Amino acid sequence: GDLVPHVYGSEPIIGSWEPARALAMERELASMWELSFVVPPDHETLDFKFLLKPKDAETPCIIEEGPTRLLTGGMLEGDVRLANFRLNGDDELLEFRVFNKADIVSPLDLAASWRVYKENFQPSKVRGIPDISINEAPTHATEDGSGSSLELDLEHYVVPTPTAPPTEYAANLAATPASLDQPETPWTNDMLLSDGIQSPRSAAADFKDDSYHNKAMPEAAGAVAAAAVADRLHGSKEDRKLAIVLVGLPARGKTFTAVKLTRYLRWLGHETKHFNVGKYRRLKHGANQSADFFRPDNQEGIEARNEVAALAMEDMIDWMHGGGQVGIFDATNSTRKRRYMLMKMAEGNCKIIFLETICNDRNIIERNVRLKIQQSPDYADQPDYEAGLQDFLERLTNYEKV
Repeated sequence: GDLVPHVYGSEPIIGSWEPARALAMERELASMWELSFVVPPDHETLDFKFLLKPKDAETPCIIEEGPTRLLTGGMLEGDVRLANFRLNGDDELLEFRVFNKADIVSPLDLAASWRVYKENFQPSKVRGIPDISINEAPTHATEDGSGSSLELDLEHYVVPTPTAPPTEYAANLAATPASLDQPETPWTNDMLLSDGIQSPRSAAADFKDDSYHNKAMPEAAGAVAAAAVADRLHGSKEDRKLAIVLVGLPARGKTFTAVKLTRYLRWLGHETKHFNVGKYRRLKHGANQSADFFRPDNQEGIEARNEVAALAMEDMIDWMHGGGQVGIFDATNSTRKRRYMLMKMAEGNCKIIFLETICNDRNIIERNVRLKIQQSPDYADQPDYEAGLQDFLERLTNYEKV
């Protein structure tokens, strides 16, 4: 009749135990009401209750009897009991059966939902399901009678943002090389080459990690590749380890891509880490390596570079064994021999994707080269810009040869 089922509860699902802020359920059938929402698979426990709210705002709400309900991992804890309400001074008992259903929602659907909201300022929906992390604001009547607007409720989203300030070299923000803090062990180039080496449907999520601060949700536009990668991560736990190995010549935007992927995949709820091989090389062999170090006929340089690549890959695999999901391996990886080495290391440990960045726009390449000379630790001790530029162009030529 005049009673409409609602859901209310503490953070992060609604943010208040005030009945006035309760979320209305939608009538699906004559006797069925539903509330759908999206949360990451590892969401914080949501505690809530059902209540019946009269259409007449002056009449008190009726709260269900019994303890608070808890939702963890998309499932209700304990036995799914009836929702009981006492009406008319406890003379009448109204019972509702409660069902809980959790489905995987594609990150592509989420990205599309967000893009629709940004472009058309429409309430977000995922597969036609309202996303209650984007709510209508309370109506505040203005003098001309218009009032309602949309507000984006993102106060509980935490978006790890690995992007660097302009003076910070982005590769320095990659993972700290763990293996270089360990006692050294002999390494040979032959070692690795010879042995053949639910997401329930979504309120805003509150990730409990004090190391991050609340940020705005990243734009969905341009993130389709990351969403497609994330979509592969559904399935058994054993299949959820993924190495994204970047491939490409220097100054083609690999580290830029790695930073964007890291940020977006973290926002989707996947434990993601960026491993920059150049950072390993500088720590292991020093930052002042000339272009000769990268010559294809410099066997000593090749072995040194393969060594640090293997160290970075080993660190990434160790991190995955400790619970990491997506490792982004940032290096040129421009020869078949190097890629074969990484494939053999990944066997039995994780899936592997090679993601190549190709850029033939000379203006973009020249701009990237300038940034390299200005910001890269490789040229921090080179006071002569033109000398640094010439050295880097020679390094680039050495990579192009192979």
